Formats: sequence, C-alpha cells, structure tokens
Amino acid sequence: MTTAIVGTGSIGSALATLLVRGGEDVVLAARTPDGAQAAARRTGTRSATVEEAIGAADVVILAVWFDVARELLATHRDALGGKIVVDPSNPVAFDADGGFVKTIGEDESAGTILATEAPAGTAVVKAFGTMAATTLADSSGRTPGVAQFYAGDEGARGHGRPPDPCGRVRPGPRRRHRPVHPPGGLRRPPRAHPRQNPHRRRSTPTRLSSTTTENHHP
Repeated sequence: MTTAIVGTGSIGSALATLLVRGGEDVVLAARTPDGAQAAARRTGTRSATVEEAIGAADVVILAVWFDVARELLATHRDALGGKIVVDPSNPVAFDADGGFVKTIGEDESAGTILATEAPAGTAVVKAFGTMAATTLADSSGRTPGVAQFYAGDEGARGHGRPPDPCGRVRPGPRRRHRPVHPPGGLRRPPRAHPRQNPHRRRSTPTRLSSTTTENHHP
C-alpha cells in the first residue's frame, strides 16, 4: 500500500517519518518541487508532484489547512475517486490576538463537509489532528501506547483502516467531529488517586469528549 502525503509542514513531515519507520511506502508532495524534494530527504521518503503522488497512492493524507484541503478535493476530484482520504486539519484560523477562531459554523463538522465534497467512492477519514506534531512524533512507539483516534464512515472499513504505525488507533463515527477544543483541551493532566502518591507520574490515554475530537492544529 502506498501513502501520499500532500503537505510538508510539521504534521506532514512527522507523519512521513513515522510511516516510513513503520515500513510504509510513502510519497511526499508540496506546492513546489523543491519543497517536496527537501522534505523527502529529511524524512527518508520520495517526492512527486501532487498529481503524481495522488495517482500512485491508495491512501492520501491532506496535511494542509482545511481550506486548502477543500481546494485539493475540488482540483483532483477525478484522481481521488475510490481512495482513502485522511484529513488531519481543523477548520481554524488565527484571530487578531494570535489565538484561534473556527472558520465554519459552530454546529458544522469539517469531516462531514469534506466527505460531502469528496467524489463518489472516496472514504474520508479524520485522523492525526488531535495533538501537535511534536507530541505525535514523541509518542510513537511509547509503552504504554498513546491512542490515536480516527473517525469515518463504514466505507473506510472496506479499504482497511488508515496506516497506523504512528500509534494505537481507536475508531469512531465522523459525526463526533464537532466544535474545536481550546488549545490543550484533549490533553488534561492525570488526576492522582486519593490513595496514591500525588507526585507519582502515571500515563493515561487521551480521552474524547462526548461531542468533539477536533483540535486546533493544521
């Protein structure tokens, strides 16, 4: 199976490195050939144009901002048909104070929007968007493992799940992707049990809220 990653920023580069480490065949694409080639050298992958990468892939990860992901779906509609499209983006932009603001309606789901705009036969999966790139890279291979959540429709199961050497994967329905968490909202510090030493460190899995899994990272 070949995975194309469109976008060579922090998330795209981290995923490329981890997938190659896990034995996946990965091809990188970026806005410019020079950018893709430089990222390929850093991550141990190969580079191609966006068109070539999508054409060669079974799974396409759109490691770009949400609005750019929508543009890519429209531009490469025919080539994406029948593939698994993984979207780690979140519908946010910077506000005047340097924070984040949601760019779609409060009750809208980015995953549902992309699935609606994707060509027939495409399985859209939300994944790898609930933690920062550095956390994603550092948590891979840890014991105990760190859960990676993904959400999609049943169509994705027919193709097999998204590549997951990046961590243990827990599935969920795409409708769970709703409002964006404030920064750090998915990474709460563990609580010490009353009978335990409060200074003793312990690991707890990342928890989903009842309504949302989207975070603030592009």
